[in-house]
Amino acid sequence: MAPPKVTSAKYEVEKFTGHNNFTLWQVQMQDVLVSQGLGAALKTQPSGMSEEDWEDICAWALGLIRLHLASDVLLQVLTEDSPTKLWDRLKQMYQKKFLSTRLYTTLKLMTLHMTEGTKLADHIDAFNLIVSELATLDEKVEDEKKALFLLTSLPKSYEHLTQTILYGKDQITYDETVSTLLADETRKKMQM
Repeated sequence: MAPPKVTSAKYEVEKFTGHNNFTLWQVQMQDVLVSQGLGAALKTQPSGMSEEDWEDICAWALGLIRLHLASDVLLQVLTEDSPTKLWDRLKQMYQKKFLSTRLYTTLKLMTLHMTEGTKLADHIDAFNLIVSELATLDEKVEDEKKALFLLTSLPKSYEHLTQTILYGKDQITYDETVSTLLADETRKKMQM
């Protein structure tokens, strides 16, 4: 079987070093595998696919994942001979779901605070990254709590807007909150 063909799209995924964010790398790597027609390699062999084709897909996926690992990480998983075994081993090593990890990540979310002068979009990105880390640790943050955590992480200069967002409401959504915050920031920029 010939390797799957893709258009001339180029994907830049930073090599996983063991020190950068595993969750983010994992999502990007899955996207690259899917875009290359290799997403099935992290699952079970599809019925109707020949053994030879399956082995080819797995070999290409394994090679692609290995190419996106820093040398010291690769040395730790070099003996893994299939993409699923490699993927599971990396998850076991870097996506620890220990209580201490969940506690640390939850505390990161609860103590996140935007400093004056920081771009709102950058703060929201940092916030979303922590929420994503919690999701990979099987700690789901409910939508309304996400919105409330985000509002409490804002500096004092957002106090009036926060009160406006909450005024007269029984509940709020995260998307609505982010949309309101970003619209207000855009409005302020246009007034300058």
